[in-house]
Amino acid sequence: MKSETFPLKHSIGLKLIKAVFSIYIVVTLVITISQMIAEYSAIQNDLINEVDIVAQTNIDSLSLSLYNFDEVSTKKILKGLTKSPIILGVKVDHESRVKPFTFGKKFDPEKMFRLKYELTHRANSQETKVGTLYLYSGDDVVLTRIRYGFILIILAGLLKTILLIALLIFAFRAILIKPFLKLANAAEKLDFHHMEKFSLGFKKGEKNEFTVIESSMNEMISNLNQAKEDVLISLDKVWDVNKKLQGTNTLLEKKVEIRTKEISEYMNNMKSAIFAIDSNFIILPPVSQFAEHLFGEKIEGKKVSEVLYSQFKRGTQQFVDLTSSLLMIFGQSKIQFLALEDKLPSQVTNFHSKKQGGSIFKISYSPLCGPNDLIEKLMVIVEDVTEYNHYHYQAFTDQNKFFFIKEILSKKEGDKVPEKIEQAIEKSMGLFEDFISPLSDTYPKEHFFEGILEFHLYLKDSLKGFDVLQKNISDIIPDINIWIKDIENAKLNVQVETSEKLCQIIEQLILYAQVIEIISPINYKIKDEILTSLKEKKEDLHKIYRNIFEYIFLVRRIDQIDEEKLKKAVNVAKLYPDFEKTMGLVYQRSKFISFFYKVLMNNDAHKAFDHLAYSVKGLPHQRQLNEKSLKFNLIDPYGKTLEIN
Repeated sequence: MKSETFPLKHSIGLKLIKAVFSIYIVVTLVITISQMIAEYSAIQNDLINEVDIVAQTNIDSLSLSLYNFDEVSTKKILKGLTKSPIILGVKVDHESRVKPFTFGKKFDPEKMFRLKYELTHRANSQETKVGTLYLYSGDDVVLTRIRYGFILIILAGLLKTILLIALLIFAFRAILIKPFLKLANAAEKLDFHHMEKFSLGFKKGEKNEFTVIESSMNEMISNLNQAKEDVLISLDKVWDVNKKLQGTNTLLEKKVEIRTKEISEYMNNMKSAIFAIDSNFIILPPVSQFAEHLFGEKIEGKKVSEVLYSQFKRGTQQFVDLTSSLLMIFGQSKIQFLALEDKLPSQVTNFHSKKQGGSIFKISYSPLCGPNDLIEKLMVIVEDVTEYNHYHYQAFTDQNKFFFIKEILSKKEGDKVPEKIEQAIEKSMGLFEDFISPLSDTYPKEHFFEGILEFHLYLKDSLKGFDVLQKNISDIIPDINIWIKDIENAKLNVQVETSEKLCQIIEQLILYAQVIEIISPINYKIKDEILTSLKEKKEDLHKIYRNIFEYIFLVRRIDQIDEEKLKKAVNVAKLYPDFEKTMGLVYQRSKFISFFYKVLMNNDAHKAFDHLAYSVKGLPHQRQLNEKSLKFNLIDPYGKTLEIN
């Protein structure tokens, strides 16, 4: 049972006394100082009047002696004036004397005040000015007179203050502090195992703040005592029920263990990675054994963005769709999931640590709800469909070529088809070259929007009748105005998004040109300045890589990079401030060069630079880089391009 309460120095009553006394001291000081100032001012005015009386008494005799040039009489009069205790100094300016008469203490203007009198003498009904009298008096005289008055005022103030402190302490202790201490003691000594009612000592029926608190606390103690008895009775009942449940729980645990083992065996025999993520996007156990084979590492406890979506870059539509959708799924119903499921990536390219090159992963999602039918977890199923996707892409490309051939053969003016496609390719390459030029960083977003919009209108006009090609292009950008608004609303990287769409359109144009080449060989005519830029872009790409080698790997050539330098380079790359921007440049320049080689029918060079662009685009986020990703996605693909003459 508690017996101690708080120290008296922390008492609220004592703090209240201090506050009241502090206010009283300030008020008393202000009043006392005001009284002293008023007293000083009154004494000073009286002093001035007395000095004036003394002056008026001696003015006539002093004027006469000055008029008669009687210096002896003048000095006697002035000395007589200084004998008065209220006059500290005298000065007379004589009209015919250069040096004035001065008597008394040293003049200090800051501590003195003076009275000025004009001295005149009347003779033969004519009044003549003979000099000027200055009488000086000061603070010393005033203070001498009021010294005892000030002492009495101060003593009276001190006496009142001491008496008030004593009365305040007595009153507060009797009326406030003692009841407070009793209340604090009673509250602190309350114990759940020993609760008794208490009294603060007030008369029965007397109602004030303390009696209200006393009554409330005593009622609370009664309720707690009753609740304690009820809890003990209920606890006995729960104890009996708990004994019965223990046997049931043991049986259920065995059943759950058997069922969990069956599910784990089923998951581990599947050729898919199966796991669940929570609202923090953390991969939760259990995780199927195949996941480690698929990703090349243990993924339990890691963020799903590091494992599955590491190649999604900030500022892209992919990244915005993924993050916004996941944030809106958790804590919502299944209907919300169904509405957002299409926004989740169904297929990604993954560059994991144990496989050189990329893998195509197909992703399926399934919501897992809690007792309130709200989504708590999201189950993710990942399958490797690289080979299937390759065959599917090839089949889709062949199907496209077949439709292109049918369309070309059906045209009456087939000889104009190559020319129109050449012009479209030439214009698209020129626009792409502008979008990725060194000046592109200085372009406003409107430059990119206007460029792609103008090119889109150009294709609609110049390629009329190319229905299959137009459909493929419209699939890339279904509605260009809505697409532009979406980019602006999502605050995406305009240069990246417009360049990516332009690449997809160029791929369709080049594929169409390849079909034309099968039917009728053509000779492409590309502007000399654009063709010259191929050499410039290759040199720019080599410069970028040389900078990467020198800054990140601390070497000058690719053949100087060994395992030790690769290991050290990872930490440097993670801190490289412009790493993401530099990788974007490498991707765009490589893609541009690959298109050139594809147009020029140099398939080997096209594949080498296209593979470089594809690999660099698949690099994980800068914070998630490792030795394998730098080697397989950045260094090795570039080495292949160096073999191209």
